[in-house]
Amino acid sequence: MQIHRFVLLSAIILLQSCSRVFSTSLVKESSFKFKDCGHVRSKGFMKNGTYTLWLNDTTPFKVHCEHGASTSYTVILRRQDGSISFYRPLLEYSNRFGHPQYEYWAGLGAFLT
Repeated sequence: MQIHRFVLLSAIILLQSCSRVFSTSLVKESSFKFKDCGHVRSKGFMKNGTYTLWLNDTTPFKVHCEHGASTSYTVILRRQDGSISFYRPLLEYSNRFGHPQYEYWAGLGAFLT
Protein backbone atom coordinates (compact mmCIF):
# COMPACT_ATOMS: atom_id res chain seq x y z
CA MET A 1 0.00 0.00 0.00
CA GLN A 2 2.84 2.41 0.89
CA ILE A 3 4.66 1.70 -2.38
CA HIS A 4 1.51 2.37 -4.44
CA ARG A 5 0.92 5.64 -2.60
CA PHE A 6 4.55 6.68 -3.18
CA VAL A 7 4.34 5.81 -6.90
CA LEU A 8 1.05 7.70 -7.24
CA LEU A 9 2.41 10.80 -5.49
CA SER A 10 5.59 10.67 -7.59
CA ALA A 11 3.53 10.45 -10.78
CA ILE A 12 1.40 13.44 -9.73
CA ILE A 13 4.48 15.54 -8.96
CA LEU A 14 6.06 14.55 -12.27
CA LEU A 15 2.91 15.50 -14.20
CA GLN A 16 2.73 18.87 -12.45
CA SER A 17 6.37 19.57 -13.29
CA CYS A 18 5.88 18.55 -16.92
CA SER A 19 2.80 20.70 -17.31
CA ARG A 20 4.74 23.76 -16.08
CA VAL A 21 7.61 23.06 -18.47
CA PHE A 22 5.35 22.43 -21.45
CA SER A 23 3.12 25.43 -20.79
CA THR A 24 6.19 27.71 -20.75
CA SER A 25 7.80 26.13 -23.81
CA LEU A 26 4.61 26.30 -25.87
CA VAL A 27 4.60 30.09 -25.62
CA LYS A 28 6.63 31.35 -28.54
CA GLU A 29 9.18 34.10 -28.27
CA SER A 30 7.52 35.84 -31.23
CA SER A 31 4.40 36.37 -29.10
CA PHE A 32 6.16 39.23 -27.30
CA LYS A 33 7.76 42.55 -28.16
CA PHE A 34 10.64 42.50 -25.69
CA LYS A 35 12.11 45.85 -24.62
CA ASP A 36 15.33 44.40 -23.16
CA CYS A 37 16.81 41.14 -21.92
CA GLY A 38 15.25 41.65 -18.48
CA HIS A 39 11.86 41.64 -20.18
CA VAL A 40 12.84 38.42 -21.99
CA ARG A 41 13.63 36.86 -18.59
CA SER A 42 10.38 38.09 -17.02
CA LYS A 43 8.42 36.13 -19.64
CA GLY A 44 10.17 32.87 -18.75
CA PHE A 45 12.84 32.71 -21.47
CA MET A 46 16.01 31.92 -19.53
CA LYS A 47 18.24 30.45 -22.23
CA ASN A 48 21.26 32.51 -23.27
CA GLY A 49 21.00 33.37 -26.94
CA THR A 50 19.76 35.69 -29.65
CA TYR A 51 16.41 37.39 -29.11
CA THR A 52 14.48 40.05 -30.98
CA LEU A 53 14.04 43.26 -29.02
CA TRP A 54 11.76 46.12 -29.97
CA LEU A 55 13.42 49.37 -28.89
CA ASN A 56 10.37 51.12 -30.29
CA ASP A 57 7.12 49.55 -31.45
CA THR A 58 8.10 49.32 -35.11
CA THR A 59 11.76 48.31 -35.35
CA PRO A 60 12.90 44.76 -34.50
CA PHE A 61 16.47 44.45 -33.31
CA LYS A 62 18.38 41.16 -32.81
CA VAL A 63 20.64 41.05 -29.77
CA HIS A 64 22.38 38.47 -27.59
CA CYS A 65 20.96 38.02 -24.06
CA GLU A 66 22.97 36.54 -21.20
CA HIS A 67 20.95 35.36 -18.20
CA GLY A 68 22.66 35.02 -14.84
CA ALA A 69 21.33 33.64 -11.59
CA SER A 70 19.32 36.74 -10.75
CA THR A 71 19.63 39.20 -13.62
CA SER A 72 19.91 39.46 -17.40
CA TYR A 73 22.26 41.39 -19.64
CA THR A 74 21.76 42.86 -23.10
CA VAL A 75 25.06 42.27 -24.88
CA ILE A 76 25.91 45.21 -27.14
CA LEU A 77 29.49 44.13 -27.96
CA ARG A 78 30.61 40.55 -28.34
CA ARG A 79 34.18 39.47 -29.11
CA GLN A 80 35.08 35.79 -29.29
CA ASP A 81 37.66 34.70 -31.81
CA GLY A 82 38.75 37.73 -33.84
CA SER A 83 36.82 36.64 -36.93
CA ILE A 84 35.48 40.19 -37.38
CA SER A 85 37.73 43.22 -37.43
CA PHE A 86 36.67 45.91 -34.99
CA TYR A 87 39.39 48.20 -36.33
CA ARG A 88 37.23 50.48 -38.45
CA PRO A 89 36.31 54.16 -38.76
CA LEU A 90 34.13 55.65 -36.02
CA LEU A 91 31.33 56.34 -38.50
CA GLU A 92 30.89 52.59 -39.05
CA TYR A 93 30.07 52.16 -35.36
CA SER A 94 26.77 53.98 -35.97
CA ASN A 95 25.47 50.81 -37.60
CA ARG A 96 25.54 47.24 -36.41
CA PHE A 97 27.98 44.73 -37.80
CA GLY A 98 28.59 41.04 -37.27
CA HIS A 99 25.99 38.63 -35.89
CA PRO A 100 24.69 38.48 -32.27
CA GLN A 101 25.31 34.75 -32.10
CA TYR A 102 29.01 35.25 -32.78
CA GLU A 103 31.05 38.45 -32.87
CA TYR A 104 29.16 41.70 -33.27
CA TRP A 105 28.61 45.31 -32.39
CA ALA A 106 24.97 46.31 -31.81
CA GLY A 107 25.42 49.78 -33.32
CA LEU A 108 24.95 53.20 -31.76
CA GLY A 109 21.95 53.89 -34.00
CA ALA A 110 19.88 51.25 -32.23
CA PHE A 111 20.23 53.04 -28.91
CA LEU A 112 19.60 56.53 -30.21
CA THR A 113 16.13 55.84 -31.64
